[in-house]
Amino acid sequence: MGFGAKWSIWLNGYLSSAHISVLVNGSPTSEFAPTRGLRQGDPLSPLLFNLVVDTLSRMIEKASEQGSFRGISLADNSNPLMHLQFADDTVIFMEDSVESISMIKNILNIFISSRDQK
Repeated sequence: MGFGAKWSIWLNGYLSSAHISVLVNGSPTSEFAPTRGLRQGDPLSPLLFNLVVDTLSRMIEKASEQGSFRGISLADNSNPLMHLQFADDTVIFMEDSVESISMIKNILNIFISSRDQK
């Protein structure tokens, strides 16, 4: 998305500085650093989440533009509905073809594997 190196360093520092503890039977555990996800309740978390899931949305749209994935049409001559995203949920709509199912499986595998790349 064109973010500079300075912004990336700042964001990495922000995300890696978190330490949390969990209440177990009313008593907090020792603090530890989370290795996945965003801070729940942090005002910056929804923005960061949207930046990540925008990538998934663009991958689905590109596959549709290339003709290797087809959403569903709700009316004649309407744009196909391919996915809906709200909060931390994504619903994918597709025609019942092996090609569309294979493509969405590939897209999801690429999206999931990209989380471990830095």
